[in-house]
Amino acid sequence: MQILSGIKQYVQRISTLSRNTKLYLVATILQGLSFGIWGVIFNLYLNLPEVGFQLDFIGNMFSAGAIATGLEKRGRVYEIVNGILNHKQYGKADLSGMKKAE
Repeated sequence: MQILSGIKQYVQRISTLSRNTKLYLVATILQGLSFGIWGVIFNLYLNLPEVGFQLDFIGNMFSAGAIATGLEKRGRVYEIVNGILNHKQYGKADLSGMKKAE
């Protein structure tokens, strides 16, 4: 019963969002779903004997993609770590990295 009440509360919170926010959430969910489906189908294709790729190559290829995604977002990671460290040291998060939070 606790799970159902949590889902009901979540749906109520979603219903208070603006139309654009709801459309953004739906688009993000559909994009993630489509990337997941594409990844599975592509991985199955690469495993076909006719294609000829070895399993270690396929693993390296997908790992390189994940690492590239992580490097692309490293600026955001830096800002999050900076905010956490400033919060611990000064009691407030300062995401600019330029001055102490007061």
